[in-house]
Amino acid sequence: GCSATAIDALSIGVLQVCRTAATLLVHIASTEGFGPFLRRVLGAGELKTQVFHLSHLVLSLCEGHGTCADKDKLPEAEGLLHETLLLLGAFALATPKNAETLRWRWGAHPTMLHRLCELPFAYFVDPELRDVLLPTLISACHNDPFNFRILSSRLAPEHLTRYLRAQPEGAARELAPGRECAPAAVLSSDPSELPIVTMDYALAARFPPVLWLEATRYLSVRPESPAPEGIDLLPDPPARPP
Repeated sequence: GCSATAIDALSIGVLQVCRTAATLLVHIASTEGFGPFLRRVLGAGELKTQVFHLSHLVLSLCEGHGTCADKDKLPEAEGLLHETLLLLGAFALATPKNAETLRWRWGAHPTMLHRLCELPFAYFVDPELRDVLLPTLISACHNDPFNFRILSSRLAPEHLTRYLRAQPEGAARELAPGRECAPAAVLSSDPSELPIVTMDYALAARFPPVLWLEATRYLSVRPESPAPEGIDLLPDPPARPP
């Protein structure tokens, strides 16, 4: 992985540009009516492969951000990692052809699902960091037996079901009419204020509340073992153009 060495080699401006791009995509995904559009666009042809490669690159780049020598870069590196996780969840939500990229292998690299399950322990116990990671895993694995089988080999599904059961009741009733989720990215009413976009990592902004009970039931039944036929033949993504 790249980790702290690569972070040290990048300017803070580059990190800010990358983070802004991720924020923009999340904002589009959370705008009413644009989520399915963004999933179709990013899931089409070569763009899907680029989302796959860029997600792995960000994870490699930021997984060691805590040891970066330039402490001014830490918030940007952590923000880029978190907003990429948010984007991955939006990308995979209810879209099996997109969610399959999280089980693609890239050479000797493990799948994205494996890598997400290997994030620091704090992402599974700290309430704020759980909100960053667990909704992405739920979106990636709901009604996807292949992804769920991979996740279950590295992470007890109870982490996800307990998280779902702990959510406040009535979240669906609090949504604006016609919305499946609350906005995950909210623009400031005053352009002079920073940050201009405020991110919401809560489950209600990431995974439709009307599906919480269904997802809890689905994730409560461990996948059959051995793995379903074909699970060990994970496809390599299409080759990147020279």
